[in-house]
Amino acid sequence: MAHRRTATLLTAVALLSASCGLVRIQGSPPPAGAVASGAIPNRPACAPKPVKLVFKFDAATSPGDRDIIRDAMTKARDYFPLRYPRDPRWSYYEQRYVCYPKQYSEPVVTTITPAEDERAAEYRVRRGIRIYLGSEGWRDSPSLARTVITFHEAYHWFQDLAEKNPRTLAAGRDHPHWIIEGSAEWASWDAAVHFGFLSSMDDARSLHASVLVNDRSDLPRFEERTSDAFEAYPLFFTAVDALLTAHGGREAMRTYWEFEEVKSWRVFFQDAFEISVKKFYAEFAEG
Repeated sequence: MAHRRTATLLTAVALLSASCGLVRIQGSPPPAGAVASGAIPNRPACAPKPVKLVFKFDAATSPGDRDIIRDAMTKARDYFPLRYPRDPRWSYYEQRYVCYPKQYSEPVVTTITPAEDERAAEYRVRRGIRIYLGSEGWRDSPSLARTVITFHEAYHWFQDLAEKNPRTLAAGRDHPHWIIEGSAEWASWDAAVHFGFLSSMDDARSLHASVLVNDRSDLPRFEERTSDAFEAYPLFFTAVDALLTAHGGREAMRTYWEFEEVKSWRVFFQDAFEISVKKFYAEFAEG
């Protein structure tokens, strides 16, 4: 890949959205005395289902961009995966439990109007993914970068759907910024490799290393979002890559997002990766 193409690709990556949040679809407990005779049946287990993708393209969206976005989102739905949780609710009409909701969707929207901060795209809780076609990060990027941008935002959607307990972020929005964005960044390139858009993760590592401007010791200060966080995305990718390489791989990261208990993210981290945050910071800084 030519140097200019590489620079353009990483510019797009650096402008990716930092928007993320977690939301749950809650079930209702069975009402007492709902059954006229006999005992209320046991609550069934409700398997999660694939989300329904609803595409809302601005008229200015090119056929090529439509294909890129549709293809990336369809692949992400199965790979990450995008599955919405369902809870059993008692139906007065049917006198039985039904799994709710029967269907769940959020839109994937394109707009020609650029974002105020020039981000290329963002995921917004309950409002889906928005891609800013007029942003420099999207407009000036090759198709690979546009695919990676879409994967990145799809992973934020996965983070939201995977979180099983709605209170884990309610008390202080606990997850650190670097792991929210770093895992989405890493997963987007991992998906690109998995689906053959890129030959290996070594290519992704080289791209990020070529524009890395932060020292590894800077990572702890990005537990909170900062004004210079966009340019630190290569650092976030590098940190998550180091974490997953040494401590459990992509399945450990998925485990991190799926914890149900209301605990500090540091406890989640220790349980998922079997290393404390403090020790990982030291290990990463020395690497």
